[in-house]
Amino acid sequence: MSIAMNTIYGKILWRTSLPVLLLLFLAVSCKQSEQHSSWEKKYDSFYRSVTDSLTTHPQQIRALAKQKMEMSTDSLEWYYYSAIVLKTYMFTSDVDSARYLIKRIEDFCAREQSSPYLADLRSEYLNTKGNIYVRVGAMDSAIVCFTDSYKQRLQGMKTESVPDILINLADACSRQGKYDVSAFWYRKALQIGDSLGISEGRRHPVYYGLAQVYMALHDFDQCDYYYNLAGMFYDKMLPYEKYIYLNNRGNSYYYREDYPEALKYFKKGFSLAVSHPDMGFEKNLCMVNLGDVYLQMNEPDSAAKYINEC
Repeated sequence: MSIAMNTIYGKILWRTSLPVLLLLFLAVSCKQSEQHSSWEKKYDSFYRSVTDSLTTHPQQIRALAKQKMEMSTDSLEWYYYSAIVLKTYMFTSDVDSARYLIKRIEDFCAREQSSPYLADLRSEYLNTKGNIYVRVGAMDSAIVCFTDSYKQRLQGMKTESVPDILINLADACSRQGKYDVSAFWYRKALQIGDSLGISEGRRHPVYYGLAQVYMALHDFDQCDYYYNLAGMFYDKMLPYEKYIYLNNRGNSYYYREDYPEALKYFKKGFSLAVSHPDMGFEKNLCMVNLGDVYLQMNEPDSAAKYINEC
């Protein structure tokens, strides 16, 4: 609803009977729903078509999303597509551009009337904002963002995204050493996934997340159990999911001081990151791990090579 409409509605409010008010409200609500439905299906179709390419070709997806923004006739539609652009900034580690766009989306949401459409938009940018905080190591802020994103999504319409948000929340809690809280959110994601009918093939992030929790607790039997479950779906993982699986599984062997096995997984993760030019963050993180493993294996020349390059 525009500011002008709010002002007019406010003038009518004090002198109009309740039945007429209800009719006015319903009329405005129906008009908004019709307006949004005119672009929502096209947006959903576009989003589904680019989801798998966001991590592998973020710059190309950014260009396509910006084209959609230029063609938008509804302000909410424009900001929905801008949330896709925001995700691409995250995957290319363009933090400054991401923060600028986050501020624009936040300001838009703050001045608009609450609705399920707006709740989904809020959830979307808060989830991405949380991921950016994770990348710069600000876990407290990340947890706040993921928690708010979860609450907003429950008020929206695209509840199929709830498990993904809870996985991010669980990951952030795990990085803070809150392993009981982390396990709770991972299992909550599984529970909601069951209720939404999400297929087994989409649950691998929960499995390798729980494996990470048990790794931190040095319960390596349970750790391997969940990594093996996740590994069954390796071929179905997106590139960044494959990287997380390989890097974290390498860590599990590092903590067992099985350095040759850890090296094997870190090398696979490094090769994967190198094959995707936009995975610079992942490439550098893997070089740190490779350097560390080579140090533990008394191979200082190899360690120096990766650490210096990083």
